[in-house]
Amino acid sequence: MNRIRRGRSYGWGPSSSCPGTSESGPRPVQPKKRWNPVIAPTGVAFCNMCGLSKTHGRLLVGSFLDRKIRKLSLTRGRRAIGTSRKVYRNRRGVLALEAAPNGRMYFSDKRGIYRLAQT
Repeated sequence: MNRIRRGRSYGWGPSSSCPGTSESGPRPVQPKKRWNPVIAPTGVAFCNMCGLSKTHGRLLVGSFLDRKIRKLSLTRGRRAIGTSRKVYRNRRGVLALEAAPNGRMYFSDKRGIYRLAQT
């Protein structure tokens, strides 16, 4: 997971040893967060006014391979990731995660679209 900034190289250059997948290239910026084993992140959204207590203002990340939605706390200035915790585990891989204009959080899998709600 990267904090994308203009003019930086994130390693998708033509000199990669595994075309299209490595972090080689001229002066690549390394990710702020890595998951091992790989989780295949599929969506990222800020939880603002989303109705999930203790999650407000946090970054939520959906993942396909481990079927989880995680809450990430960011450091001051949003320059680094502090902690990562599971919020929800779905039966199938999460395909997308989005915040609606009203703040509610939705995610999808191959069978439908669901609202993430506090239980």
